[in-house]
Amino acid sequence: MTTSTITRTAYSTLRQGDHGDEVKYLQVLLTSFYYHSPLINHGIFDSETEARVMQFQFDCTRVVDGIVGRQTWRDLEVIVPHVKASHPTLSQGSRGSEVEYLQVRLNEYYSKVQSSEAYGIRIKVDGYFGSETAARVKLFQFDFRLDVDGIVGVKTWDALEHADYDI
Repeated sequence: MTTSTITRTAYSTLRQGDHGDEVKYLQVLLTSFYYHSPLINHGIFDSETEARVMQFQFDCTRVVDGIVGRQTWRDLEVIVPHVKASHPTLSQGSRGSEVEYLQVRLNEYYSKVQSSEAYGIRIKVDGYFGSETAARVKLFQFDFRLDVDGIVGVKTWDALEHADYDI
């Protein structure tokens, strides 16, 4: 996935009303993550961009303020590259940015599916596949009629990335 040719070493704090290339880059990253609902990459930090930032912060279990500071930039650049990428099999005990991506996707899904018992209940995004993440994976597998084993393999990744939900 190509997100941008901009190389980051320092980040500006962005908020509604800002504009320019950094806002365009932000919009590219957000569109890449929320690929079911693309943003217009016009470089203006408008209310739609702010809403998407807030959703991303919520899904990442961060402070939801709509301001893109150091933590939100870090989350975007660590998590977004995993979108539509080839994924390793993950299970309890796995660690790293791929697990963070999994946790954010699970939070995104369960923040929208009102028919689920886990609706609105987020799991911590910490990059560690512990018992809480395993339980949420099993619930997701059950919801999608997959083998409920708590192991995130090809079928679980496919269902997670192609689930019919949107923001």
